[in-house]
Amino acid sequence: MVVLATLLGCSAVSLQAASSETIYSDLIQDCKETGDCGGYTVRILNQSEIFFTSHEGNCSIKGTHAEEVNYHTKTGAISFVVPFDANVGRSYFRFNGKVLKNRIEGTLTIDYPSNPTFNKTEALRLFRTTEKTLYRCR
Repeated sequence: MVVLATLLGCSAVSLQAASSETIYSDLIQDCKETGDCGGYTVRILNQSEIFFTSHEGNCSIKGTHAEEVNYHTKTGAISFVVPFDANVGRSYFRFNGKVLKNRIEGTLTIDYPSNPTFNKTEALRLFRTTEKTLYRCR
């Protein structure tokens, strides 16, 4: 696992000062009927840890700690893996993308090794936000 703090120190992409949190998300909340949330959130804490949330009803942005984090300061390329347990066994969110000024863009692959017929890939565009402005209603 590459330590994100070390790699971000010389980055052309500023993620904020130490002891801070940067949030990127496309979260949408159904405020009229169920209150459920959908979308994805990436939180970068203290420029050293990444937490990823797949919102499938849940509105919490706590997320799961990412593994295999790689960040290339010159290009802004970022990738990470987040394991999760599914009905078909241990599965993984795999993200490959780029950190830009106000967003993260890339490809999310949902990988089910024990049953590849469920595998799915989608393009993500997550915008930088704050916890106060995170929840948008549909």
